[in-house]
Amino acid sequence: MTAMVSPRTQGIFLKAFTFSLCFCVFVGHMNIIFLSALRVLRGKFFFAPMRDNLYFYSKITIMKKITIYCGSNKGKNPIYEEGAKALANEMVKRNMALVYGAGNVGLMGVIADAMLEAGMDVYGIIPQKLVDIEVAHRGLTELIVVETMRDRKWLMAEKGDGFIAMPGGIGTFEELFEIMTLNQLAYISKPLALYNVHGYYDGLITFLQHSAKEGFLHQAQLDLLIISSDPVELLDKMTSFEPEFIEKWEVK
Repeated sequence: MTAMVSPRTQGIFLKAFTFSLCFCVFVGHMNIIFLSALRVLRGKFFFAPMRDNLYFYSKITIMKKITIYCGSNKGKNPIYEEGAKALANEMVKRNMALVYGAGNVGLMGVIADAMLEAGMDVYGIIPQKLVDIEVAHRGLTELIVVETMRDRKWLMAEKGDGFIAMPGGIGTFEELFEIMTLNQLAYISKPLALYNVHGYYDGLITFLQHSAKEGFLHQAQLDLLIISSDPVELLDKMTSFEPEFIEKWEVK
């Protein structure tokens, strides 16, 4: 036997359903408005395409973690080690955490130790192969072991709010140019800086200027590269970084 529902009861159910639906839509819109307002209050945001065609909000004024690329050697001149410590001291003053390649040698070990001694968080990312040859720093806040160098570089790019290339060798050069490329293609849009201690990167800067002059590098892209030998100026410029997208492929 089928129970009959009166028209009055049907009307009540319909009104209740309509009210619930409208309420859910209202709450959803208010949630979007609230999150948008919160993002504006916390800093400037913009969409940038990421891997697998996902999108994320990139915070261009909030610098919490700095990814630093640097040498596994200290260099012949002690000024490079002094420069690493000076940068660490300035990061400590600004309550910034360090993301780096997890090494315990060279300038990598110098800046990590300086940050740790000051009580700051240090996140190291390293492939298993380098762990096996005992160059991993064991005293870090977090040691992340990955499978390959590509995994390492991508994770370092994801974790950092900005990037600094200190004096280093071919690995540092590779990481520098990879971030420049990711910025140019809008996979990320984060500040990238050359810490030009003792004029170490003068020759590279001259070459990049030559490349722009010859029409192989956008001058606007080169202008986004922050360059300084002063850690205070370097971090100030990174904090005030504004992204610029280059729409045209051809350099004119």
